[in-house]
Order: sequence, then structure tokens, then C-alpha cells
Amino acid sequence: MLSNGSRLRDIHAVTGLSPAAVSLEARANGVKRGVFMEAREAVRLVTEGNLSVGEASKKTGVPKHKIYYAIRVQMNSTSLAKPKDAEIRRWNEVAEMKDTGITLAEVAAFYGVSRQRIHQILKKRTAYLAWSEKQES
Repeated sequence: MLSNGSRLRDIHAVTGLSPAAVSLEARANGVKRGVFMEAREAVRLVTEGNLSVGEASKKTGVPKHKIYYAIRVQMNSTSLAKPKDAEIRRWNEVAEMKDTGITLAEVAAFYGVSRQRIHQILKKRTAYLAWSEKQES
């Protein structure tokens, strides 16, 4: 029932098993939690390219954060969906600046963000490059 999107409390109501017992049993048997039933329509609208996350949220009433989470669960990965080309260009610009020897603080000052944000961008770029190489293989 977990893999079809049922919630732990629903499983408890049907089977009488405690939520903790269901979680432990699922982990022991390698069962992964599916996308919750109420978020499935919103995820379908986004992944088929019909609507943006915001539009799907308005249409279905499912909050944006739940749609993003459900997409990540469905992708079976911690990486996000393919970023826009503009994002990739910015990531590459930041990486090029860093590669020329400029400090994170200087790059951050140029873009008007924190050093931590620049570090996150570089980390996200590295993860995306690794993910895209894996997809091409």
C-alpha cells in the first residue's frame, strides 16, 4: 500500500498495523514510498509539460512544496529536474569566475548574494554535470 501512495494512517485504518511497524517492514523489504494520491494529478500535469508547478498548484489545490517533493520522490533521486538553460549558463559563469582564482566572497559580491549561495550553486552544478553524464551513458 505504501508504494501506491497510501498514507501510514490509512494503512493503519485498513490493516490495524501501527505506522512504525509499517515503516520498519517496508524498509526491511525494500518497499519505497510512492507519490501521495492527492499529489499525483498535479505531478502528472507538471511532468507531462502541460503546466508549471505554480499553475498545477492552483489547478489542483496541492501546495507547491508538495508537488516539488513528489517529483523528487518520483524521480527516485535527490537531484532536481533538468534546470533551465539560463540557470546552467549562470552556473557556468560562476564556475568560470571561481576557476580564474576569484574568491567566493568576490564572486558573491559581484552577483549580490552570499558566499554560501555561491558554494551551493557550484555544488548544484557539479551534481547536475554528474547526473547528466550518467543519463548520457
